[in-house]
Amino acid sequence: MNKRATFMTVALVILVGVGATLYLKRGSASKNILKPFEGLGTVAAQETAKLIAGQGQILLIVPDFGGMPNPAFDAQMTAFRNEIKRNSGISIAATDTIKIGLSEGTKSKTLRFIEPTSRTRAPAGPQPGQLGEMLRSYPQAKAILYFVDLPEFNSADVDALKQQGTKLVAISDWRPNYKSLFQANLLQLSIVPRWQPYPETGKKPRNMKDWFERSYEVVTVDNAGSVP
Repeated sequence: MNKRATFMTVALVILVGVGATLYLKRGSASKNILKPFEGLGTVAAQETAKLIAGQGQILLIVPDFGGMPNPAFDAQMTAFRNEIKRNSGISIAATDTIKIGLSEGTKSKTLRFIEPTSRTRAPAGPQPGQLGEMLRSYPQAKAILYFVDLPEFNSADVDALKQQGTKLVAISDWRPNYKSLFQANLLQLSIVPRWQPYPETGKKPRNMKDWFERSYEVVTVDNAGSVP
């Protein structure tokens, strides 16, 4: 992930989180502002369950917002976890947190995915080699879900995915390298913001899938080639 893409991602999640916080603090009776995010979490869980046939352990990679409130992401993850619980054969084996943006190169017991490159600064976000490390720690995992942009993978990451047959899922913005990952059968599922306008019908959303379809799309190897 380059610095400009990282900055844009951080700015977007902070803007959405702060906006949702201010909206909810006004005491509005409407909670629809969070429905698209709840729909995203619900459908992400449903599609993941289908991908692994409703059985097995999954691993989650989630962003750390530096202590800033983010009701949108919280709503997404609560919906995801609630929906996953409906599948008795699936369990969340581990959740790892990744700091996004640039951070000082200090050691952390919880953010173990920060790799210092100098004495003063460290790159933050997913880094090459981290995927392979996590899969070696959880060899039974059926899927690993990134709720952040995927990093560039190194040979150890690719070998771990191929040898263990772990499914890779990205719930993030669409990145150009995702097409090649689909073609190589390294990425099996991606959920991204809509790249084409939602066809308005005048009907109100009735369920989580309706809310999801207004803002997001599911990408698999079958339609990855049509994503701009």
